[in-house]
Amino acid sequence: MPSGPDTTTCTQKPRRRGRSVWLGVILVGGVAGLTVALRLNGPSDTASRPGPRNPSTARTPVTDTTVKTLCSQCHTYPDPSILPRSEWRTRIGQMATLKGYGSKIRGIVNTEEVVRWYEARAPETLTRPALDDQVTTRPPAFRVKHMETVEKTADPIVISNVQVVDLLGDNREGRNEILTTDMANGLILLGHTTPAWTNEMDVLARVGHPARCHVVDLDGDGLRDLLVADLGSFGAIDHNLGKVTWLRQEPDRKFSAVDLATDLPRVSDVRPADFDGDGDLDLVVGAFGWRTTGKLLVLERTNRSGLPSPQGYIPHQIDQRHGTVHVAPLDLNNDGHLDFVSLIAQEHESVVAFLGSGSLSFKARTLFQAPHPCWGSSGIQLIDLDGDGDTDVLMTNGDTMDDAVLKPDHGIRWLENTGDSSPFVPHQLARLYGVHRAEAADIDNDGDLDVIACGFVGELKGTSRSVLLARLKVPSLMWIEQTAAGSFTPHTLESHLCNHPTLSLGDVDNDGDIDIAVGNNTSSASTSPVDIWINSTSDSK
Repeated sequence: MPSGPDTTTCTQKPRRRGRSVWLGVILVGGVAGLTVALRLNGPSDTASRPGPRNPSTARTPVTDTTVKTLCSQCHTYPDPSILPRSEWRTRIGQMATLKGYGSKIRGIVNTEEVVRWYEARAPETLTRPALDDQVTTRPPAFRVKHMETVEKTADPIVISNVQVVDLLGDNREGRNEILTTDMANGLILLGHTTPAWTNEMDVLARVGHPARCHVVDLDGDGLRDLLVADLGSFGAIDHNLGKVTWLRQEPDRKFSAVDLATDLPRVSDVRPADFDGDGDLDLVVGAFGWRTTGKLLVLERTNRSGLPSPQGYIPHQIDQRHGTVHVAPLDLNNDGHLDFVSLIAQEHESVVAFLGSGSLSFKARTLFQAPHPCWGSSGIQLIDLDGDGDTDVLMTNGDTMDDAVLKPDHGIRWLENTGDSSPFVPHQLARLYGVHRAEAADIDNDGDLDVIACGFVGELKGTSRSVLLARLKVPSLMWIEQTAAGSFTPHTLESHLCNHPTLSLGDVDNDGDIDIAVGNNTSSASTSPVDIWINSTSDSK
């Protein structure tokens, strides 16, 4: 079904179909860093992705007009040039088995003819220019420290989210921790970097399959708690096992788990905000789902006098689309009511602002629509990148979990807020195959914002992953330096590894400059779950 015009008021709607996950190496997704990253995708092996089954005997002619009309009902029209010829049979077959408009297509046209139409126009291979894998010698220099855990895990650790935080409180200004989620083994890990550095991360809690978590004092007791988005499964499956879990910090610095919402599709993100202005914290929840499940909802807090509990929240469905990767609350239009911005992946591939009215009703406004439904959105960060006083969006698209294909339009983009009601203006900052997460901060202490981006690439179809990454000279960690206002130059910090689903920026060692915390997939080439890239800028002062 079409997503509808941007000006529609969002109310409760029926649930819609979901997305995909995969491979022998699974990431969030993008998540990314989800993003995650967490990007939460699904099977890309050929056996699990059908070709057109039982093509109909419908005799509507398959012409250019027919295909462009039929294939733009639920998403933007996918031009044959966006995928290699070998991918189209699988993609069209998958689409034709989904709920909604896709499943009706067999009654309109013969899907085998649609496959032939795409294959006749698609390229044999995609044209992908080589990048620059030469590690920069430009200051600042970084030294890398590795963070481990002694916890014995059943599966290799897959870090879906990493953050530089101050969690444990009690007048600890400047004392930071590294907070991570292991989506494979259900671990919330915490490492200490100041005042004394320890390479070992402790298990803070065990929660299903966490995509990401956020620090918040949810019960107002002065102790910082955690809100956890729980996928409910490591692989991508349509189910109702997703949860929102509150990890309440006790006075002894232990954390107790309270499930605030259950029976959800795979939950990729949850953030607190007082959307109705009644003085308590509601929760916006992105339930990525997969193919037949997924939605976006707000949990309204109702029991202000008691502790947060599942009985104290009323769910309001805001959008029926599956594929939400990130949700981020803010007052985007400065009207005094909180809004939120969501990255919606799958075939939707869009950045959407949900503008609040103060009464838990929202109006959807699309800030960015990708040019095709195979864009591979993997994450967003809301930040004023150009320093003009409004909020822009830093966006990455490099997910390969659906089709195991590196695409020439993978990269990092700045979506510029121009201050009017039109969509944000996209600017490509750098091309980066497989990019999963990017964040902005002043890396070189020159007074403007730079960008750090990381990449994750699983096994690739029809080629050796390591050979292709080397041939295309793909960086796995990139510094995009802002050299003048609005002008950016990419520098490679690390090449070819491409094993980083997520990252976070912050002053890890409390020395006055910005360091990089990188989350890894230890089932691939990385042995440590988290690497800390210590910035040397302050060393020269």
